[in-house]
Formats: sequence, C-alpha cells, structure tokens
Amino acid sequence: MAADKQEMFVPEWNGWKEVFLCGTEWSNFDLVYKTEWMWDFDHLYEDLVADDGALAKAKKVYIFGTTEPQLVDVGDVTSHVVPIPTLVAVAGDADLPSTLGIKSVQMAEETIVPMKQQGMEWVPMRSLVASDSDWADHEVYVLTCKTRRSKVKNMAEVDARRYEYCLPYIFVPRLNQLVKGDYDSNVSIMHPMSFKTKGKKGKKGKTDSIRAVFDYDWRYDGDLDEFVVQYLKDAGHPEHLAGDLADHVRERVAAAKDTIRAERQAIKNKLDAFSPEETKALDELVFHKYYPQNAFPNISKVKSPYINRYFGRANEVH
Repeated sequence: MAADKQEMFVPEWNGWKEVFLCGTEWSNFDLVYKTEWMWDFDHLYEDLVADDGALAKAKKVYIFGTTEPQLVDVGDVTSHVVPIPTLVAVAGDADLPSTLGIKSVQMAEETIVPMKQQGMEWVPMRSLVASDSDWADHEVYVLTCKTRRSKVKNMAEVDARRYEYCLPYIFVPRLNQLVKGDYDSNVSIMHPMSFKTKGKKGKKGKTDSIRAVFDYDWRYDGDLDEFVVQYLKDAGHPEHLAGDLADHVRERVAAAKDTIRAERQAIKNKLDAFSPEETKALDELVFHKYYPQNAFPNISKVKSPYINRYFGRANEVH
C-alpha cells in the first residue's frame, strides 16, 4: 500500500537533480534517479525562496551532493540497501574554492586538484534563475559534472575511480583539530624482536622471537621505559628486551611528532594566505544537510549530521 501511495506523489521541484552527487559509483546513479518513487527535496526549494526560509537570507549558497547507502524498508518483506541522495547547502559570505580533494583507502596521500580536471564546476542553479526572479540578485551555485558515463566506461579504472573518491575541498579553520590545539598523540606499535634462550644440560640455546603489539600515547601513558617494562611483564615476554623495544617506540614517537610539526606548518601557511576577513567568512559558514522528506521510504531513522572530512558535521539537518 505504501508503494502505491508513493507512486501517486510527485514533488513540485526537481531542481535538485542539477546537483552532481560526488563520491557515488556510476552504476548507482540509476538507482537514485530511476526508482519507483520520486525523491522529494521541496523543503530545500522552500528554504531557498521563502522569505523565512533557512537559506533565503544568505548572501551566497553553494550546493553539492552525495549518496548514503542505507538499509531501509521499501515495502517488501525484507529491507534493501538504497543509495539515498543527500544535499549540502553551504550558506555564508565566502566563495567556495573550485577544487576537489581525492582520497581513498588505497591512496597513500590526498590529492587536491582543480574541479575542471574532473569536468566539474560551480554554476548558477538554473531552476532558480528560471522560475524565481527575486533571486536574480542572489548567488546560488550548484556543483555540476560534464563528464558523461559513456566516457567514464572507456577510462582506465584508476581514472574512473577518482570520481567515486572526490569531494569538494575546503579549508575551514574552526574545523581543523591542529588549529584548535588538538592532535593525536597515540602511536600503534607492532615490533618483532628476536632473542636467544638458554640451553638446558649443556645444550645450545635456540633463537626465539616475539611480536610486541600495543598502543602508546606519549601524552597520557607516562614514562616510556616504565610503560615498556610493564607491557613485557603483562605479555609474558622477556624483560631484557625492554631497551630495544623502548628505542623503537621513541623512533615512532619522534616520527609522529615530525609529522605533526609539518602539518602545523602547512596549516599555518594556509592561514597566512587568508586575510582576517577571509578567515572570519570561512569560520562563519553554515552547513545545512538535506535528506529527502519522503514519507516512503521512511529514512528518518538513518539521518546523520556528518558530511565529510572537509566540512565536518552539519549545523542543521533537514
């Protein structure tokens, strides 16, 4: 019954389809746009154009999207994993950069590239320009992608995957942990060590080995030498290995601190490139995250304020 009722409902506004859904597998786009129901983002439209809308007073609004695979009830006996489109509206005075961050589990480092390299750009939202003349003096941009699926099919897999791993890049000072003085002081240790055991009754000893596996936090776990000795005791390993193990941990801690210093310098360089006014505008950006407001399927229980690693958490979830 729910599915039949939903088929009768048609959202008034389909302008959300102008927005490219970053990080979505190309094979999943049909699952978003060719469902038995129609995703309803009319509340986003109302927030853009209504006098009392959440976005109506913003000087600039930038909108990008993604999909969140979620297990939802679609009216069958069993639930299904559905790629739910979500849209993020960034409201404020600052211009969003035309750059993308590309990072996957397989990639050792993050890559920042111009949007045009992936065929993407910020463009004025056509559906608002066409139907709402009052918005002529306002700036509403959406992220679009000109790359067609037919072209992607002919790309090398590594190039095609970049579309699935890309996100709009931004540096917001207030969201950066190092700017706030916080950092991860934990190092994970997995250190193999060999040692000789004493022989019995005139026989030669043999070489044995262990693998030390633990986490050490240099800010909270106290004296390193004492920590290592206690670890070896608790693990039942020979205590004479403490010196070798402690030296290895010191090397790992020193390397981690070097990384933090380098990251802090990189952040300082970014901050120095901004004027005080630009920094203030970035920190005052407000992030609105929109889920479809469909009664069917009901996704109210799967909503999350988290956006991504660049934008953090939404100020408001709709």
